[in-house]
Amino acid sequence: MARRHNKHKDPLAHWLIMQALIIVVASVMVSLLVVVFYNLITSPAEPIDSIIGIGMFFPMAVVTGVLFYFFSKRMNENTSKLMNAIKEVSSGNYRYRLEATKGPFQSIFKDFNKMTEELAGVEMLRNEFVNKFSHEFKTPIASINGFADLILRGDSSPEEERQYLEIILAESKRLAALSTDSLLLSSLESQQILPDRKRYSLDEQLKQVAILLSPQWTAKNLQVELELPDLTYFGNAELMQHVWINLLNNAITYTPNGGTITISGKKENGRIAVTFQDSGIGMRSEEIANIFNKYYQSNPNDNGRGLGLGLAIVSRIVSLAKGQITVESEQDSGSTFTVYLPDFPEA
Repeated sequence: MARRHNKHKDPLAHWLIMQALIIVVASVMVSLLVVVFYNLITSPAEPIDSIIGIGMFFPMAVVTGVLFYFFSKRMNENTSKLMNAIKEVSSGNYRYRLEATKGPFQSIFKDFNKMTEELAGVEMLRNEFVNKFSHEFKTPIASINGFADLILRGDSSPEEERQYLEIILAESKRLAALSTDSLLLSSLESQQILPDRKRYSLDEQLKQVAILLSPQWTAKNLQVELELPDLTYFGNAELMQHVWINLLNNAITYTPNGGTITISGKKENGRIAVTFQDSGIGMRSEEIANIFNKYYQSNPNDNGRGLGLGLAIVSRIVSLAKGQITVESEQDSGSTFTVYLPDFPEA
Protein backbone atom coordinates (compact mmCIF):
# COMPACT_ATOMS: atom_id res chain seq x y z
CA MET A 1 0.00 0.00 0.00
CA ALA A 2 1.37 3.38 -0.93
CA ARG A 3 2.26 5.63 1.95
CA ARG A 4 0.00 8.63 2.37
CA HIS A 5 1.78 11.94 2.33
CA ASN A 6 0.84 14.64 4.80
CA LYS A 7 -1.04 17.39 3.00
CA HIS A 8 -0.03 19.96 5.61
CA LYS A 9 3.40 21.56 5.36
CA ASP A 10 5.89 20.84 8.08
CA PRO A 11 6.30 24.17 9.98
CA LEU A 12 10.04 23.61 10.38
CA ALA A 13 10.54 22.88 6.67
CA HIS A 14 8.41 25.90 5.83
CA TRP A 15 10.57 28.07 8.10
CA LEU A 16 13.79 26.81 6.50
CA ILE A 17 12.43 27.58 3.03
CA MET A 18 11.53 31.08 4.18
CA GLN A 19 15.09 31.55 5.51
CA ALA A 20 16.54 30.63 2.15
CA LEU A 21 14.15 32.95 0.30
CA ILE A 22 14.93 35.84 2.65
CA ILE A 23 18.69 35.35 2.14
CA VAL A 24 18.28 35.17 -1.65
CA VAL A 25 16.05 38.27 -1.74
CA ALA A 26 18.47 40.16 0.53
CA SER A 27 21.42 39.22 -1.69
CA VAL A 28 19.59 40.39 -4.82
CA MET A 29 18.63 43.65 -3.15
CA VAL A 30 22.26 44.26 -2.10
CA SER A 31 23.43 43.65 -5.67
CA LEU A 32 20.78 46.06 -6.99
CA LEU A 33 21.80 48.71 -4.47
CA VAL A 34 25.42 48.35 -5.56
CA VAL A 35 24.38 48.81 -9.20
CA VAL A 36 22.25 51.85 -8.37
CA PHE A 37 25.02 53.41 -6.28
CA TYR A 38 27.55 52.78 -9.05
CA ASN A 39 25.26 54.42 -11.62
CA LEU A 40 24.91 57.49 -9.42
CA ILE A 41 28.62 58.14 -9.36
CA THR A 42 29.41 57.08 -12.93
CA SER A 43 27.98 57.51 -16.37
CA PRO A 44 24.90 55.30 -16.91
CA ALA A 45 26.23 54.28 -20.29
CA GLU A 46 29.44 53.05 -18.82
CA PRO A 47 29.23 49.27 -18.29
CA ILE A 48 30.06 47.67 -14.96
CA ASP A 49 33.44 46.04 -15.30
CA SER A 50 34.36 42.69 -13.80
CA ILE A 51 36.18 44.28 -10.85
CA ILE A 52 33.02 46.05 -9.73
CA GLY A 53 31.05 42.82 -10.21
CA ILE A 54 33.49 40.97 -8.01
CA GLY A 55 33.24 43.78 -5.46
CA MET A 56 29.50 43.15 -5.15
CA PHE A 57 30.30 39.78 -3.62
CA PHE A 58 31.57 41.26 -0.36
CA PRO A 59 28.44 43.19 0.76
CA MET A 60 26.33 40.24 -0.37
CA ALA A 61 28.49 37.91 1.71
CA VAL A 62 28.18 40.19 4.76
CA VAL A 63 24.38 40.38 4.52
CA THR A 64 24.10 36.64 3.93
CA GLY A 65 26.41 35.88 6.85
CA VAL A 66 24.52 38.15 9.24
CA LEU A 67 21.14 36.70 8.28
CA PHE A 68 22.47 33.15 8.47
CA TYR A 69 23.95 33.85 11.92
CA PHE A 70 20.67 35.07 13.40
CA PHE A 71 18.64 32.28 11.82
CA SER A 72 21.15 29.64 12.93
CA LYS A 73 21.27 31.08 16.44
CA ARG A 74 17.52 30.78 16.79
CA MET A 75 17.57 27.27 15.33
CA ASN A 76 20.35 26.24 17.70
CA GLU A 77 18.50 27.64 20.74
CA ASN A 78 15.35 25.67 19.91
CA THR A 79 17.34 22.52 19.10
CA SER A 80 19.23 22.80 22.40
CA LYS A 81 15.95 23.16 24.30
CA LEU A 82 14.59 20.07 22.59
CA MET A 83 17.75 18.02 23.25
CA ASN A 84 17.78 19.01 26.94
CA ALA A 85 14.10 18.10 27.21
CA ILE A 86 14.75 14.68 25.63
CA LYS A 87 17.55 14.08 28.17
CA GLU A 88 15.18 14.96 31.00
CA VAL A 89 12.55 12.53 29.76
CA SER A 90 15.12 9.77 29.18
CA SER A 91 16.18 10.16 32.82
CA GLY A 92 12.58 9.58 33.95
CA ASN A 93 11.35 13.16 34.38
CA TYR A 94 7.97 12.88 32.61
CA ARG A 95 6.77 16.19 34.06
CA TYR A 96 9.22 18.23 31.99
CA ARG A 97 7.49 20.68 29.64
CA LEU A 98 8.65 23.02 26.88
CA GLU A 99 7.23 26.50 26.39
CA ALA A 100 5.50 26.32 23.01
CA THR A 101 6.22 29.88 21.84
CA LYS A 102 5.40 31.01 18.32
CA GLY A 103 7.84 29.89 15.67
CA PRO A 104 8.84 26.89 13.58
CA PHE A 105 9.27 24.69 16.67
CA GLN A 106 5.86 25.48 18.15
CA SER A 107 4.14 22.35 16.85
CA ILE A 108 7.17 20.20 17.75
CA PHE A 109 7.17 21.52 21.33
CA LYS A 110 3.40 20.97 21.59
CA ASP A 111 3.77 17.37 20.39
CA PHE A 112 6.63 16.87 22.86
CA ASN A 113 4.49 18.18 25.73
CA LYS A 114 1.63 15.92 24.67
CA MET A 115 4.00 12.95 24.64
CA THR A 116 5.31 13.72 28.14
CA GLU A 117 1.76 14.12 29.45
CA GLU A 118 0.86 10.69 28.11
CA LEU A 119 4.06 9.17 29.51
CA ALA A 120 3.34 10.73 32.89
CA GLY A 121 -0.15 9.25 32.80
CA VAL A 122 1.19 5.81 31.92
CA GLU A 123 3.80 6.08 34.68
CA MET A 124 1.15 7.00 37.21
CA LEU A 125 -1.05 4.09 36.14
CA ARG A 126 1.95 1.75 36.28
CA ASN A 127 2.82 2.83 39.81
CA GLU A 128 -0.78 2.49 40.92
CA PHE A 129 -0.96 -0.94 39.32
CA VAL A 130 2.26 -2.13 40.99
CA ASN A 131 0.97 -0.99 44.38
CA LYS A 132 -2.45 -2.49 43.80
CA PHE A 133 -1.02 -5.67 42.31
CA SER A 134 1.35 -6.13 45.26
CA HIS A 135 -1.49 -5.55 47.70
CA GLU A 136 -3.83 -7.92 45.87
CA PHE A 137 -1.22 -10.68 45.92
CA LYS A 138 -0.01 -10.08 49.46
CA THR A 139 -3.49 -10.22 50.98
CA PRO A 140 -4.46 -13.75 49.81
CA ILE A 141 -0.94 -15.06 50.36
CA ALA A 142 -0.99 -13.78 53.94
CA SER A 143 -4.42 -15.37 54.47
CA ILE A 144 -3.29 -18.69 53.02
CA ASN A 145 -0.14 -18.72 55.15
CA GLY A 146 -1.99 -17.71 58.29
CA PHE A 147 -4.79 -20.25 58.05
CA ALA A 148 -2.45 -23.02 56.91
CA ASP A 149 -0.33 -22.33 60.00
CA LEU A 150 -3.43 -22.60 62.23
CA ILE A 151 -4.33 -25.97 60.70
CA LEU A 152 -0.77 -27.29 61.13
CA ARG A 153 -0.80 -26.43 64.83
CA GLY A 154 -3.42 -29.16 65.28
CA ASP A 155 -5.42 -27.40 68.03
CA SER A 156 -8.39 -26.46 65.83
CA SER A 157 -11.72 -28.23 65.77
CA PRO A 158 -12.85 -30.05 62.58
CA GLU A 159 -15.37 -27.29 61.94
CA GLU A 160 -12.69 -24.62 62.26
CA GLU A 161 -10.32 -26.55 60.02
CA ARG A 162 -13.02 -26.82 57.36
CA GLN A 163 -13.65 -23.08 57.60
CA TYR A 164 -9.92 -22.37 57.27
CA LEU A 165 -9.66 -24.69 54.25
CA GLU A 166 -12.57 -22.93 52.54
CA ILE A 167 -10.82 -19.58 53.03
CA ILE A 168 -7.58 -21.01 51.66
CA LEU A 169 -9.46 -22.38 48.63
CA ALA A 170 -11.18 -19.03 47.98
CA GLU A 171 -7.93 -17.07 48.27
CA SER A 172 -6.15 -19.56 45.98
CA LYS A 173 -8.85 -19.05 43.34
CA ARG A 174 -8.44 -15.31 43.69
CA LEU A 175 -4.68 -15.59 43.12
CA ALA A 176 -5.26 -17.79 40.09
CA ALA A 177 -7.74 -15.28 38.63
CA LEU A 178 -5.30 -12.39 39.10
CA SER A 179 -2.50 -14.31 37.40
CA THR A 180 -4.76 -15.48 34.58
CA ASP A 181 -6.04 -11.98 33.78
CA SER A 182 -2.55 -10.47 33.83
CA LEU A 183 -1.09 -13.16 31.58
CA LEU A 184 -4.09 -13.09 29.22
CA LEU A 185 -3.90 -9.33 28.71
CA SER A 186 -0.14 -9.51 28.15
CA SER A 187 -0.66 -12.22 25.53
CA LEU A 188 -3.47 -10.33 23.78
CA GLU A 189 -1.40 -7.17 23.50
CA SER A 190 1.23 -9.05 21.51
CA GLN A 191 -1.33 -10.57 19.12
CA GLN A 192 -2.47 -9.05 15.85
CA ILE A 193 -4.90 -11.72 14.64
CA LEU A 194 -7.30 -14.15 16.29
CA PRO A 195 -6.30 -17.81 15.84
CA ASP A 196 -8.50 -20.93 15.94
CA ARG A 197 -11.62 -19.34 14.48
CA LYS A 198 -14.65 -21.49 13.83
CA ARG A 199 -18.41 -21.09 13.45
CA TYR A 200 -20.33 -21.80 16.63
CA SER A 201 -23.62 -21.00 18.38
CA LEU A 202 -23.19 -17.58 19.98
CA ASP A 203 -26.59 -17.57 21.68
CA GLU A 204 -25.80 -20.91 23.33
CA GLN A 205 -22.47 -19.55 24.56
CA LEU A 206 -24.21 -16.54 26.14
CA LYS A 207 -26.70 -18.83 27.87
CA GLN A 208 -23.85 -20.95 29.24
CA VAL A 209 -22.12 -17.84 30.57
CA ALA A 210 -25.32 -16.81 32.39
CA ILE A 211 -25.51 -20.30 33.94
CA LEU A 212 -21.80 -20.22 34.83
CA LEU A 213 -22.19 -16.99 36.80
CA SER A 214 -25.56 -17.89 38.31
CA PRO A 215 -24.09 -18.30 41.82
CA GLN A 216 -23.00 -14.64 41.75
CA TRP A 217 -26.24 -13.13 40.49
CA THR A 218 -28.54 -15.38 42.51
CA ALA A 219 -26.60 -14.44 45.67
CA LYS A 220 -27.61 -10.81 45.03
CA ASN A 221 -31.17 -11.77 44.07
CA LEU A 222 -30.69 -10.34 40.59
CA GLN A 223 -32.97 -11.14 37.69
CA VAL A 224 -31.12 -12.09 34.50
CA GLU A 225 -33.26 -11.93 31.36
CA LEU A 226 -32.16 -13.43 28.05
CA GLU A 227 -33.49 -12.16 24.72
CA LEU A 228 -31.47 -14.23 22.30
CA PRO A 229 -32.51 -15.45 18.85
CA ASP A 230 -30.48 -18.10 17.07
CA LEU A 231 -27.06 -16.52 16.47
CA THR A 232 -24.03 -18.13 14.90
CA TYR A 233 -20.64 -16.47 14.83
CA PHE A 234 -17.35 -17.23 13.11
CA GLY A 235 -14.60 -16.46 15.61
CA ASN A 236 -12.50 -17.64 18.52
CA ALA A 237 -14.99 -19.14 20.99
CA GLU A 238 -12.55 -19.31 23.89
CA LEU A 239 -11.59 -15.62 23.74
CA MET A 240 -15.17 -14.48 23.17
CA GLN A 241 -16.08 -16.42 26.33
CA HIS A 242 -13.80 -14.03 28.23
CA VAL A 243 -15.69 -11.07 26.76
CA TRP A 244 -19.11 -12.27 27.90
CA ILE A 245 -17.90 -13.39 31.34
CA ASN A 246 -16.26 -10.05 32.02
CA LEU A 247 -19.24 -8.02 30.82
CA LEU A 248 -21.75 -10.06 32.84
CA ASN A 249 -19.49 -10.08 35.90
CA ASN A 250 -19.14 -6.30 35.59
CA ALA A 251 -22.94 -5.91 35.44
CA ILE A 252 -23.38 -8.16 38.48
CA THR A 253 -20.75 -6.24 40.46
CA TYR A 254 -22.31 -2.83 39.88
CA THR A 255 -25.98 -3.77 40.10
CA PRO A 256 -27.53 -3.52 43.60
CA ASN A 257 -29.45 -6.40 45.15
CA GLY A 258 -32.78 -7.09 43.46
CA GLY A 259 -31.78 -5.41 40.19
CA THR A 260 -32.16 -6.62 36.62
CA ILE A 261 -29.65 -7.55 33.92
CA THR A 262 -30.78 -8.11 30.33
CA ILE A 263 -28.66 -9.91 27.73
CA SER A 264 -29.92 -9.51 24.17
CA GLY A 265 -28.62 -10.17 20.69
CA LYS A 266 -29.57 -9.54 17.08
CA LYS A 267 -28.20 -9.28 13.56
CA GLU A 268 -28.21 -5.89 11.85
CA ASN A 269 -26.48 -4.48 8.77
CA GLY A 270 -24.10 -7.40 8.41
CA ARG A 271 -23.12 -7.29 12.08
CA ILE A 272 -24.02 -9.17 15.25
CA ALA A 273 -24.95 -6.92 18.18
CA VAL A 274 -24.84 -8.31 21.73
CA THR A 275 -26.08 -6.03 24.52
CA PHE A 276 -25.65 -6.23 28.29
CA GLN A 277 -28.04 -3.83 30.02
CA ASP A 278 -28.24 -3.45 33.80
CA SER A 279 -30.16 -1.38 36.33
CA GLY A 280 -27.01 -0.66 38.31
CA ILE A 281 -25.35 2.44 39.70
CA GLY A 282 -24.30 3.78 36.29
CA MET A 283 -21.22 5.88 35.53
CA ARG A 284 -20.08 9.46 35.18
CA SER A 285 -18.77 10.70 31.83
CA GLU A 286 -15.21 10.64 33.20
CA GLU A 287 -15.55 6.95 34.06
CA ILE A 288 -17.01 6.11 30.65
CA ALA A 289 -13.99 7.73 28.97
CA ASN A 290 -11.54 5.60 30.97
CA ILE A 291 -13.16 2.25 31.73
CA PHE A 292 -11.36 0.40 28.91
CA ASN A 293 -7.93 1.64 30.00
CA LYS A 294 -5.68 -0.86 31.69
CA TYR A 295 -5.70 -0.75 35.50
CA TYR A 296 -8.39 1.94 35.60
CA GLN A 297 -10.72 1.74 38.59
CA SER A 298 -13.55 4.15 39.27
CA ASN A 299 -13.04 3.55 42.98
CA PRO A 300 -9.40 2.57 43.63
CA ASN A 301 -10.07 2.20 47.37
CA ASP A 302 -12.59 -0.59 46.83
CA ASN A 303 -10.46 -3.70 47.29
CA GLY A 304 -13.23 -6.05 46.23
CA ARG A 305 -13.33 -5.08 42.56
CA GLY A 306 -10.11 -6.45 41.12
CA LEU A 307 -7.29 -4.74 39.26
CA GLY A 308 -9.19 -3.00 36.49
CA LEU A 309 -8.13 -5.53 33.84
CA GLY A 310 -11.47 -7.08 32.89
CA LEU A 311 -12.77 -4.39 30.54
CA ALA A 312 -9.29 -3.84 29.10
CA ILE A 313 -9.33 -7.52 28.13
CA VAL A 314 -12.80 -7.12 26.63
CA SER A 315 -11.72 -4.11 24.56
CA ARG A 316 -8.61 -5.84 23.23
CA ILE A 317 -10.44 -9.03 22.21
CA VAL A 318 -13.21 -7.08 20.47
CA SER A 319 -10.56 -5.05 18.65
CA LEU A 320 -8.77 -8.21 17.50
CA ALA A 321 -12.14 -9.53 16.26
CA LYS A 322 -12.50 -6.37 14.11
CA GLY A 323 -15.48 -5.40 16.20
CA GLN A 324 -16.59 -2.42 18.25
CA ILE A 325 -17.86 -1.88 21.79
CA THR A 326 -20.00 1.05 22.91
CA VAL A 327 -21.17 2.22 26.33
CA GLU A 328 -24.22 4.21 27.33
CA SER A 329 -24.62 5.12 30.97
CA GLU A 330 -25.83 7.73 33.39
CA GLN A 331 -25.16 7.85 37.09
CA ASP A 332 -27.85 6.01 39.08
CA SER A 333 -29.54 4.96 35.82
CA GLY A 334 -27.69 1.77 34.86
CA SER A 335 -25.33 0.99 32.01
CA THR A 336 -25.60 -0.58 28.56
CA PHE A 337 -22.62 -2.26 26.89
CA THR A 338 -23.06 -3.26 23.25
CA VAL A 339 -20.56 -5.40 21.35
CA TYR A 340 -20.74 -5.28 17.55
CA LEU A 341 -19.07 -8.16 15.73
CA PRO A 342 -18.69 -8.52 11.96
CA ASP A 343 -20.72 -11.44 10.64
CA PHE A 344 -17.82 -13.05 8.78
CA PRO A 345 -18.44 -16.04 6.52
CA GLU A 346 -16.30 -19.07 7.24
CA ALA A 347 -12.72 -18.70 5.98
